[in-house]
Amino acid sequence: MLNWKLALAIALIFALAPFSSSIPCFDVGAKGLAKLISITQSLPFFVVWTALIAYKRKSEWKEVVLEAIALNLAVFALKECLMRPRPPGSTSFSYGYPSGHSARAMWVALHLSELYPSLRPALFAYAIAVGWSRVELCEHFPLDVLGGYLVAYSIRKAFPLLRSRLVVNGVRNENNTNR
Repeated sequence: MLNWKLALAIALIFALAPFSSSIPCFDVGAKGLAKLISITQSLPFFVVWTALIAYKRKSEWKEVVLEAIALNLAVFALKECLMRPRPPGSTSFSYGYPSGHSARAMWVALHLSELYPSLRPALFAYAIAVGWSRVELCEHFPLDVLGGYLVAYSIRKAFPLLRSRLVVNGVRNENNTNR
């Protein structure tokens, strides 16, 4: 069953899209630091993050990889469907909403905070720093970043619901109590 938090996150993704370019990006003069933070969620680095999380979740490694792929496909599909522009001066050629870097950072933070609960504040601070870096570099508007966080949350919460309904190796998952 779809829980209310997941439903709200999905609704907000679409509700915020029309307003994504109404709040301008900002520049506090820390472009060098922003570039260093931002690169940690580029696709090559995200593959490394995914491999590390899959390694730590040994028995669920396939689900982790599928979830990572689904996250990136969801971001791409939303960008192409919603076609929200990036800030003036952006060097990227794709649409802006939602932010893929921010989605990947939040997804990593959500997974690692489940594995290492004592690091939760630092992990979410990292995800926020990645989002800030995208705005600082004028690659995204602030609501693009928020949209990315919501996509990551939605994927992370929806995947266990989907997994409980999937057929794995030809056998229906028997842990599903909501048939």
